[in-house]
Amino acid sequence: MRGPTGTGPRPSIYRSTNVNPLLQSVSKAGIGRTPMKSSARRGSTWMGAAPGSQGAPPMRDPRPLRDKAYQSKMRQEILGFLHSVGYEISREALASITGKDFRAIFEFLIGQLDPNYPFDSLRRLEEQFIPALKCMQYPFVGALDPKWLAAPASMHSWPSLLGVLHWLVELCKAKWHYTSSGDPTLQDPNDVPEQFDSEDHHTALAFQYLDTTYQLYLEGMDTFPEQDKILEEYYLRKNAKVLEELNHYKAQLQAIKDEYERLRDSAPPLEKLLVDSESVKRDEKKLQEMLRHRESRKAALEASIKDEEEKINAGIKNLDRLRQEEAHYQDVLQAQNLSPEEVMRMNTEHENLQRTLEDLRQKLSETHKTIGFLEPTATNRIAEAEESLDAYTNLLDSLALFPPLPPPLPNVDLRMTLNTAASSPADILRPDVRMVIKPNLNRIAEIKMKERAAVETERIAVEDALDMEAGECEDTEGEVAKLEKKVIALNDQADNIRDAAQQEAFISNEEATRLTENLAQAKAAAYSSGVGVQTRLKGLQIQYAEQVERVNRLKEETVRVILKNCNDIGAFKREVESRLNAVKVYAENN
Repeated sequence: MRGPTGTGPRPSIYRSTNVNPLLQSVSKAGIGRTPMKSSARRGSTWMGAAPGSQGAPPMRDPRPLRDKAYQSKMRQEILGFLHSVGYEISREALASITGKDFRAIFEFLIGQLDPNYPFDSLRRLEEQFIPALKCMQYPFVGALDPKWLAAPASMHSWPSLLGVLHWLVELCKAKWHYTSSGDPTLQDPNDVPEQFDSEDHHTALAFQYLDTTYQLYLEGMDTFPEQDKILEEYYLRKNAKVLEELNHYKAQLQAIKDEYERLRDSAPPLEKLLVDSESVKRDEKKLQEMLRHRESRKAALEASIKDEEEKINAGIKNLDRLRQEEAHYQDVLQAQNLSPEEVMRMNTEHENLQRTLEDLRQKLSETHKTIGFLEPTATNRIAEAEESLDAYTNLLDSLALFPPLPPPLPNVDLRMTLNTAASSPADILRPDVRMVIKPNLNRIAEIKMKERAAVETERIAVEDALDMEAGECEDTEGEVAKLEKKVIALNDQADNIRDAAQQEAFISNEEATRLTENLAQAKAAAYSSGVGVQTRLKGLQIQYAEQVERVNRLKEETVRVILKNCNDIGAFKREVESRLNAVKVYAENN
């Protein structure tokens, strides 16, 4: 046990003495002492050795005990402590103290330090003063004279006696401060936390157990179930956190093992990366094909726009040429000298031509209006057709039908292009929908439907296999439950056999003891009487040998039954492990 400072060697927890005066608290007043009857007064546990060796000169007190101010300070501190613990004394009574008051204060302070110190009220204080201070290990006991107690208030004795009282008060304060500090070296079981690792806490529990069971042991008890239960509860609470952490770490370890098994059983990451790389390459090829398709569409649209611009420019040039011809004809008519009939005929023809031209212009205007009316509709229809082609192309991309198609799909290009500038209607949309696109799509749909039917069949087969596995697992669990019940019954039977064997062994031991005593008595009687003893002795020896043989036989049977139960339990565990391993392997393979 450590002292208040926690230094020095630590003796065994089973040592029955405790020499530290500050550790003699009320909660463990019985530690280190043999319990006595309630009518007998307990003796003090303080050591009686003086701090110095015998024959050494007395140690000089370094305190200024003759100083009036220091004496006033010591009296003030003594009065303050006594009043704080309920001991009533006036300042005047302490200043001019009597022998009776000094004895009362001295015994009170010693009682605060050691409640079991054996003061004798019938003896004088002069006879008990020095031994008590030696037990308290007062360092300046050699400078004291018991004769001073006859007149403690005298000038030559009061400073030293006041120093004794002040030293005892300081020691009481130190003890109270230490006992209320909750330090582990106090070894108070009430201060032991739920989680503890300090050896002082273990020592406190050991001392509590020894303290509570020693008196029961002296009263004749050999078992202490209540004390055992209290001690076990302390360590169960201590181990609960450790067990919780252990279970947590076990769960983490199992998760890591499962992850390791999954990684070991799964394909290498390189293979998955290679598959992903091939998929990315195929997607890249499809994207490039789509970009080339869009570029070709862009070139076709640019060519169509260019053709339209050329047609407009050609129309403008033709219009200018016609206007020039009209002006030329006007000039020719003015330059020619024609007769009135010719002029009339030409005017009539001109009027007819003018009306025809106006009709043509009107028809051209109507045609332009019709074209202007139909152009937005055609533009919208072309935009809708392009959007439909874009949706169709995106659908091909989402369905992974961009060329090249994987076998067994047909090796065709299902993409379509729209050429609005084509002169022939058959060339506007390529390839042909009815002859190329629709038959191939129908063929792809048939292939996909067959694959889906095969997958559905495989799914149904897997579900049936899983149902069969679940049924086998339930059957295995039922067998395991039956085996567990069998093991429990075998354990109960083994316990009953063991209890019966122990009971018979106990009875046999008692019988053997009785026979041994009878044998000893028979031997004594044989030595004393000398007649008829040999026969009785042989009979007792035979009975003793039979009892010994019976005990040995019961022991062998008990051991044999225990070994058989252990073998049955081991076989049961191996059988359960093999069944579980088989189920695990089958589940992993399927």
